[in-house]
Amino acid sequence: MDKPSIVKNIISSLEKSQWYTLDHMRDRQLTRLNHIISHTYETVPFYKAALEKANYCPELSITPEFLSTLPVFSREEIQSGQENTLRSTALQPDDYSYPIVTSGSTGIAVRLIGTFDTACYWQALSMREHYWHKRDFSKTLAAIRWAKRNEALPPLGETNSQWGNATEGIELTGASFFLNVASSIQSQLKWLQMINPHYLLSYPSQLKVLLNDIIEQKITLQNLLEIRSLGETVDSELRLLAINHNFKLTDIYSSEEVGIIAIQCPEYHNYHIQAENVIVEILDIHNQPCGIGDEGRVVLTSLHNFATPLLRYDIGDYAQFDNPCACGRVALPTLKKISGRKRNRIIYPNGESRFPYLGDREEYRQITTAVKKFQMIQHELNKVECKLVVDTPLSSDQKTRYANLIKKNLGNLFEIELTFHDDLPRQSNGKFEEFVSLIPSTIENINQTLMIE
Repeated sequence: MDKPSIVKNIISSLEKSQWYTLDHMRDRQLTRLNHIISHTYETVPFYKAALEKANYCPELSITPEFLSTLPVFSREEIQSGQENTLRSTALQPDDYSYPIVTSGSTGIAVRLIGTFDTACYWQALSMREHYWHKRDFSKTLAAIRWAKRNEALPPLGETNSQWGNATEGIELTGASFFLNVASSIQSQLKWLQMINPHYLLSYPSQLKVLLNDIIEQKITLQNLLEIRSLGETVDSELRLLAINHNFKLTDIYSSEEVGIIAIQCPEYHNYHIQAENVIVEILDIHNQPCGIGDEGRVVLTSLHNFATPLLRYDIGDYAQFDNPCACGRVALPTLKKISGRKRNRIIYPNGESRFPYLGDREEYRQITTAVKKFQMIQHELNKVECKLVVDTPLSSDQKTRYANLIKKNLGNLFEIELTFHDDLPRQSNGKFEEFVSLIPSTIENINQTLMIE
């Protein structure tokens, strides 16, 4: 059977499984988990000792509680075993596979292997997201994303006859347009006016800048039906910006390591975990499950990668579970909020860490409208640098007021240093973080332990 036929079969299965009971979905997950753990025990050296310590027995089916007896594996631990011991010995040279490499935004890139199964599920879940949000495939799609240097640059970018890999072989679509996110905002705005797309896809940090400029410059994109975000955390500022100006905004939560993790509900703002693809745990600092509404670390177990399995992988994100969604998809548990990555948390002098409140954009604009882009970097426990890109120089009074406002928003516990730059580059994968803490994780962990004791 060819790939499109297999993907269509998965899509049909997903249409049914979203309406299962929660118990039915958990039984299906457990069946899949039995297969992947048995395979992992036999063919993946990296996990063997941990499974033996948890008294795993291949002859017996695992219980729902078994997964919690395994240790949580950090990004650093996965990275250390990826070259030799994380790869299944059952993977043959002629098996269909492809490399999966994370961005390495923390300095450590994770290198895994995708399989035919993971590729089919990625495409099927991507189509589920399209179907949930009832997109018109005959319309046009524009994407402003990362590209290699000197590729897909203005004024034309790249044009394709269909939307891309997700819809290939499944649906006939209108044209798609692609532009390098490294291009200037003004170039992007001119490009958008020229192609006038129906759907726009980009990173949340980029969308905030684009939407603000579209509003300020009174630019009209008559065809625009929906703005789609991916790759970064959608904050309250972007959501309010979209709501206040009647832009439909939808988001998707995914990772290179496991693919699609959660999709925004078509009826509400919460996110449905794609339980057919991944088991999601949210754990506190003691590796205990968090309750609904409590923020904790996202820990993932992939259900479809038999080449380089991931069991209880701490991906570095923080999120909160939500109550069952009123839409009726109870088999797909919900996330209320995805807060961001560990390095986006500010570390306070007493060792506490949390996601920082950076303030209301309008408060800053009352001081000056010259700031076009910013990024805050915590270099020391009591010092934060705010990098600014401005179109006109700030006066001494504006600098003082701007720094004081940042200090107030962060809790009046930090020295604020303003620095000025021609531009603030994105990461190698096109993403951009408005706040980054460079405090070593060892310091945070020690201080957190002292606070608990």
